Amino acid sequence: MTVFHRSIAVFAQAGNDLIVEHIIEEQSWADQLNILLGDLDVFRIGVHAPIEEIERRERDRGNRQIGEARYHLKTHGFCIYDLEVDTSEPIDQLADRIIAAWTHRRAPNRA
Repeated sequence: MTVFHRSIAVFAQAGNDLIVEHIIEEQSWADQLNILLGDLDVFRIGVHAPIEEIERRERDRGNRQIGEARYHLKTHGFCIYDLEVDTSEPIDQLADRIIAAWTHRRAPNRA
C-alpha cells in the first residue's frame, strides 16, 4: 500500500482535488496516511450500512468472497471520520449530507 498511499499524497500536493475510495484494512495503513497527508486538507467519510445489507450486497454481486464484507467492518476502528453515512439511506439524502458537512466544516482538516 505504500506506493498507493504515496501516490495520493503526490497528486494532492501537486494541487489536485481528489476523491479517494479506500478501505483502510490495517492500523499501519491509517498511520502511514496520517503522516503522508498530514499537511493536506483531508475530509474523511466513514461509509456504513447494516451488516445484513452489506452481506446481501456481497451475495448479489456474485464476484465477492463471502465473509469479506464482515471482515472489513474492523476498518472503522482505524479512522476518525469527519462524517459518517449509512448507505442504506436514499442516495440524494447522502449526497446532501456530504455536501452540507463539507461546506460547513470549520476549517481545512489536517490528516
